[in-house]
Amino acid sequence: MVSPLLCIMKSAAAAGLTGACLLVTWVLLCCLSFPGTVSAQTCPPVNPNCLTCAVSYNYNLGTTDWGNLPCSQTCGTGLLQSPINIVPNNLIPRINGDLTRSYTQAIVTAEIFTDGKTPTVEIVSPLNAGTITVGGITYFLRHFHFHIPSEHTVFGIRQEMELHLVHTSINVTPQRTTVIAVRFTLEEADDTNSFLAQFFPQLPPVTQPVTTRTTIRIQLPFKEIKGAYYRYNGSLTTPPCTEGVNWAVIAKLATFSPAQFNQLRAAIPVDNARPLQNVNGRPVTFFAL
Repeated sequence: MVSPLLCIMKSAAAAGLTGACLLVTWVLLCCLSFPGTVSAQTCPPVNPNCLTCAVSYNYNLGTTDWGNLPCSQTCGTGLLQSPINIVPNNLIPRINGDLTRSYTQAIVTAEIFTDGKTPTVEIVSPLNAGTITVGGITYFLRHFHFHIPSEHTVFGIRQEMELHLVHTSINVTPQRTTVIAVRFTLEEADDTNSFLAQFFPQLPPVTQPVTTRTTIRIQLPFKEIKGAYYRYNGSLTTPPCTEGVNWAVIAKLATFSPAQFNQLRAAIPVDNARPLQNVNGRPVTFFAL
């Protein structure tokens, strides 16, 4: 018996998707539910457009055209879309959070590359990076990437940058995704963020070929992923905008220096933040730790 997920991944590889394209295909497909299996020795045919939809989008029209892209109708019709504006007055308060962060203290190996929209840092061996637990399910850190300006807002205020740490579950069917979002604001010129300083000088421009990767060593965790957070059920913020993503938006702003912002802006010359989406009555919970 061959799982449809594995079949699609094999088809993606056969179609020539390598490097960042194959990674994006894997991460996005892991968010989807594929009930059952297929019994044939060969994989079923796959729409070739669906293998490239994750990398065919852009921000030229302000994302209004995303719902017309192959496999991305949810971007236009979904009711649980991200990002959102968080209004603290309308939150459900909780004292003890259901998010446990247990990142390793060790230095881990990662690869930095661009997917054509943002620099991405992929953890080579996620098992070595530690875990988070949400609702009793364990997740491993797969990669993190950046958006200018921040995608999520609080009281409608955008910050200069947002970092997304993307985690996927293990041994859970269907595989689930949790994203921790950290919003960054500018501080004084000498207020260099030590975590970002490990790799910001090596950020590749989005114009660099997606197959070019640089191996780096980074120290996890970093202080900005601790503390109180807002949690809600949303989606990927890029096509195919798959829903069912657990979001944890760290309440406290992190800081970085103007020089570091300039390094990021050199890598991302065009803003890559999706416009705010309707909350549609979704509950947003504030966990104060």
